[in-house]
Amino acid sequence: MVVTLEGLKKKLSELANKDERNEMTGEASLDYVLEYNDQNNPFQTFSLNTERDVQELIITEVEKRIRKLKEENAIEFDFTKELGREQIGVIELSNCPERLTKMISASNQPNRNSFRLSKDNKNKVIAYITTISKVGDNGTSHVKIIKKLNLASILSRNKKKAAIGLIEGTVKGMSKDVVLFSPESFDLVVMNDTAFVMDERNFHFLFSGTQYLKSVIEGNKNKLDSIFDGYDNLIHYAERNPSALRGLYHILTRNNGIKLDKEKVKSIEEKIKKQKRSDDTIFEYSNGKIVCTEKNSNYVYWLLSKRYGLNILDDEIFVSGSQYPIK
Repeated sequence: MVVTLEGLKKKLSELANKDERNEMTGEASLDYVLEYNDQNNPFQTFSLNTERDVQELIITEVEKRIRKLKEENAIEFDFTKELGREQIGVIELSNCPERLTKMISASNQPNRNSFRLSKDNKNKVIAYITTISKVGDNGTSHVKIIKKLNLASILSRNKKKAAIGLIEGTVKGMSKDVVLFSPESFDLVVMNDTAFVMDERNFHFLFSGTQYLKSVIEGNKNKLDSIFDGYDNLIHYAERNPSALRGLYHILTRNNGIKLDKEKVKSIEEKIKKQKRSDDTIFEYSNGKIVCTEKNSNYVYWLLSKRYGLNILDDEIFVSGSQYPIK
């Protein structure tokens, strides 16, 4: 059963609520996620010892951030579309890439020993997971907060900054100079069987499995042959854009066929040219097929994924779900 944003807010409110002894009812654990070249078990997590006052701060800041999210911005997550500004994508875990469930499984069995990162391990860190949990009469309930983290890059740019918990393996404080962990900043929240996507690009980076997606697209690209000439340019565009790569994967693996109405394509092109104040052809045809070039590949992708919309009031065309204007 999909958890609603309201349900997530209620759960975090319970976890952050103080009891009669003025203590937090929930606990927060902090794990670093390392990625290894192992298809079956790609992730390992290492848990830092976190003192109680830091746990309280983490829970408070996470709950505060979630509480501010607006119900109307929670939409069904669609792999073919970008999330608009402030939108939250909601999706069942069963519909997520397997990499996400494997990372969650790894976080359920972390190395609990104090952990000091070696030089090689720093290059393997790709995320951190904060698990906020509470033991109740009906068992343990928990919410997982996931944040992409390029640790090696951060440390190389900020050698004088605090490496929280990495030296002694224990988190004792949260100074303003800490750059590796900020509790109110995260990309994904998982509760029960539901994922809430806050940052789509980081979601795709962590979980889409780029090589697998590319291989599936290559195996199905013949479906584009009757519609496009030069569709390898479209594939190259998708490979450079995680959202488009995932979107093209779903387009090519759908059961229904790929069809484009020439009159609608012509109408879209005229609106784009008018808005750009340009006479340059966008969708050129050759032997009845749309010619896809490096220059127009983004327009072709938006066309194929049915992303174009029309603002009736301003009579302007836009890309659905995107915060970027057509230009």
